[in-house]
Amino acid sequence: MKAAVIYNPSAGKGRGSAVASAVERGLVDRGFEVGLHATRSCEDATEIAHRLVSLVDVVVAVGGDGTVNEVVNGMTSGDAVSAGLDATVGNGTPDTGAAGSAPAGGGPRTEATTATRPCSRLRTPLGIVPAGTVNVLAHELGL
Repeated sequence: MKAAVIYNPSAGKGRGSAVASAVERGLVDRGFEVGLHATRSCEDATEIAHRLVSLVDVVVAVGGDGTVNEVVNGMTSGDAVSAGLDATVGNGTPDTGAAGSAPAGGGPRTEATTATRPCSRLRTPLGIVPAGTVNVLAHELGL
């Protein structure tokens, strides 16, 4: 199995790299082939996750709330999940929007302007390893 560990080396006052290395060792010990992917600037985690989500069995975000947010955005953006998905909501039913609603910028709501909601069909698991300073999301999730 393949895992992508996307980490912010500056997270948690510089401990992100050490935490990512420990995660790598733990995954390798469990039989995973692991790729470590350090971020260098804003939006790097989004781009890396977008590129890798369909190529690995699990994506692990190591960092703070910003890193996790970027990784989730990358995993769920556009063709990262699958080109041509029907627009659906969390329960798999079509997303037809509110009656009479129009997309941002005006104009009638059409099939071409209906936003795709890929989260309901996303099958690549996300691991979250809190390594930031505050880690609000991890705290709220009880991690």
